Amino acid sequence: MGLVAAVTDVLRDGLPGLFGGGTPAVTLTVSRADLAVEPVPGDVAETEPRLVDGFDVLPFDGPGPYTLSRPPASGPRQVRLDGERGRIALRDNEISWLDPRRFTLALGDRDVTGVTEVLVRYSVVAVHTCVRVTQVVHIGLSGVDGAALERAEALVLALLALEGRRLAAASGDEYADGDYGATVRIESVAAVASAAAEDGGRVLEVRTRCDVTATRALRADDGAPIVAIHGPGEPSRRPVDIPIAVDA
Repeated sequence: MGLVAAVTDVLRDGLPGLFGGGTPAVTLTVSRADLAVEPVPGDVAETEPRLVDGFDVLPFDGPGPYTLSRPPASGPRQVRLDGERGRIALRDNEISWLDPRRFTLALGDRDVTGVTEVLVRYSVVAVHTCVRVTQVVHIGLSGVDGAALERAEALVLALLALEGRRLAAASGDEYADGDYGATVRIESVAAVASAAAEDGGRVLEVRTRCDVTATRALRADDGAPIVAIHGPGEPSRRPVDIPIAVDA
């Protein structure tokens, strides 16, 4: 869920007496404002190929077939249905892989009423780096009842202070198009200022710190990721296995 939608939902659910009903006591608006990108220290190794999480949101189309956006690496894959009734994890026997990227669903008598999407999480080998950003969100409170506005301002500040972790957890998002992907994770949410609005209401400034993981599918000149480090001698099943010799 996006940040604006998450803040709006949490405030309306948490303060129904102010923001609920057909004619709420206070009108709530939430909008994105400035976004600042912070430099992340590191070197070129941070953009070398490695195993990262891949995530696809595919329109539900009955049994399929469905196609992943990127070639998956070896490892487990999680397939879920999503829709009006929330997310539903599928069993292995409900998924048939035609090849590494394509699969069909055998849902039998499972009720799929209201299902709109198929969510797939899997591992991919990709070029990977991280960016840290600060996103500013403005929460507008307006209405003709001054007492209600004052109450709304105090309660919104209280809710943000107490539910920052819940908001952060609900605000993550994942995007993909072509060879590129971005995963947004909210690390912190905090109200930092409140000011008078031109219409007589109030505007609260909320700052969030986010980590954005950027990925790109491998190209022919990217090389291969390091999957194991072994010393000379017999093969090992461990990812890292280097014998250490000590001379007394």
